[in-house]
Amino acid sequence: MPIVTTGFHLFLAYVLYRLARRVTRNPRASVIIRGLRPRHFGRAAALIVPVAVCAGLLLHYVPLLQWGWWRVLTGRENEGLMPSGDARRAEVLPLVLSLVVLSIFVLCAPMLAHWEEQQYRRRSELQSGADRFLRQLRFGLAHLVMGIPVGFALALTVAGLGFMRAYLVGGGRAGHRGKGVLEATRTHLAYNWLAAGVAIAVLLSSLLW
Repeated sequence: MPIVTTGFHLFLAYVLYRLARRVTRNPRASVIIRGLRPRHFGRAAALIVPVAVCAGLLLHYVPLLQWGWWRVLTGRENEGLMPSGDARRAEVLPLVLSLVVLSIFVLCAPMLAHWEEQQYRRRSELQSGADRFLRQLRFGLAHLVMGIPVGFALALTVAGLGFMRAYLVGGGRAGHRGKGVLEATRTHLAYNWLAAGVAIAVLLSSLLW
């Protein structure tokens, strides 16, 4: 297994672990989690499908959008936190490290989602349609730091637009920004947990079978 792969996973696990320790002591995280309702998971599930379709189309029809720093460092295509299918079968250690990282991410997700909603959705009611779209585009591209392909980062704009709608409907449009941010945060958290759950299930199936 390449040293860079091990180093990246260990570094990310350490950073997320430090963050998880802070999250577990933050009372706001429990407030966010206790407020989760079926509608949040319904919205999240409805967003995952178009994001996946959009990402698939962009990566298939625009090969240049398959670029990502993870691919540059490792030579592996279409990867980020998760190893490719062949790598999962051939290398157990990166698989286990990916599971550790994703598990810690689940703990950090409430406050990470809240921070992103503060940065990318709060005060959206004051913006024009074009400014709203560009802001969500920046939200998607910010995820390039994870090593995902550019096409997938662009597809996350769709998720950002969905979270923005949750913010506006949840109170932001009426000027209740705190309520709007909480509603968007819970939708975002549900999205992250569903996506992480799918990723963990795929990795476990590769490890066991």
